[in-house]
Amino acid sequence: MRCSAVVFGLVLGLSPASAQDGGKATEAVSNMQMEFTVCVAYFNFLKTCAPKDMEEEVTAKVNPTIKFLTSMAFTAAQQIGMSNEVAMARLKMAYEDQQQTISKSCTNFALLYQEHAQRCKQVGENGDKVLQEYLDKAR
Repeated sequence: MRCSAVVFGLVLGLSPASAQDGGKATEAVSNMQMEFTVCVAYFNFLKTCAPKDMEEEVTAKVNPTIKFLTSMAFTAAQQIGMSNEVAMARLKMAYEDQQQTISKSCTNFALLYQEHAQRCKQVGENGDKVLQEYLDKAR
């Protein structure tokens, strides 16, 4: 997954002070932060649920994506004045929701794939377009 300079620029363009104004851009970045977080949980399940004979290959492919999305999630959180505690609570919530979706069994991973694969690909590769969706809805 590539880093989207536009998303990164928009996220960095918000100051913590402007985040307190309840603005539409702040709400959009908050939504993006949650999208990044949901995708971090999804890709961790992808890694955890990989078949034994593919664990190394999947881990090698997925770890950079997890690192990127985690960085983006925490950068977005900081820029809107969200505490690390809240960001971690969101991650826990996303993880627990996905765990419930698969009934705590990797046998049911296809449910997560169906629900998150395309969107997480879009968030990682074209986050600027996803953010623009949120900004357009806020207008």
